[in-house]
Order: sequence, then C-alpha cells, then structure tokens
Amino acid sequence: MDGCPEPDIYVRQHDRYARFVREAQERSPMRTAIVHPCSPESLTAAIEARDEGLIDPLLVGPICRIHAAAETAHLDLSGISIEAVEHSHAAAARAAQLGDERGGRADERQPAHR
Repeated sequence: MDGCPEPDIYVRQHDRYARFVREAQERSPMRTAIVHPCSPESLTAAIEARDEGLIDPLLVGPICRIHAAAETAHLDLSGISIEAVEHSHAAAARAAQLGDERGGRADERQPAHR
C-alpha cells in the first residue's frame, strides 16, 4: 500500500446492545411515532424494528411521500397505521401532540395490536 503500514483492525462485540434488545423483546412492542418517514431508509428502520418486536410504529407524515418511499424500498405497509399530515413540521407537531395525549410516558407500554 504505497509504503504505508496496514491499519490494525479490531472487532468488538457489544453485549450491552444485544441484552437491551433481548429485554425489549420480552415486553409488548411500544407504540412509537415515526416522524416524517419519507426516505426508504427511515421506513426500512421502522419496519425492521417492528419485525424485531421492538415497536408498534405509527408513521406520521405526508401519505403520498411515505407510500413513494415504501415503493422505492419495496416495503409493504400493510397493518401499519399512518397519521397523514402535510409536511415535516406538521409531522413533528402531530407526533408531539399524540405523545401528550397518551401522557408521553415511554415507560408505560401500551399493548400492540398484532
């Protein structure tokens, strides 16, 4: 490599993260507002978290953009609730309102409908 020494590479397992996920999976999935999920990456992350049993997602954003991102990512949104709002600021405001209406307590999980 042009006279440069090769870097040392170390791989570490993070057992705390795995333990956190295991503990979360032992509980009911938490209803979670996903604010303005208009990219394939944000929708994929939400669906992966749902599939791992971690959250019960509520997508909050422009419905056309959410569906377009899902189509791009080849994701099926069947069974996922969508709270339609016009833009990102409205999505943030609506998600905050929903949190206030539910008491905003992350430590009190609501039963998810599966």
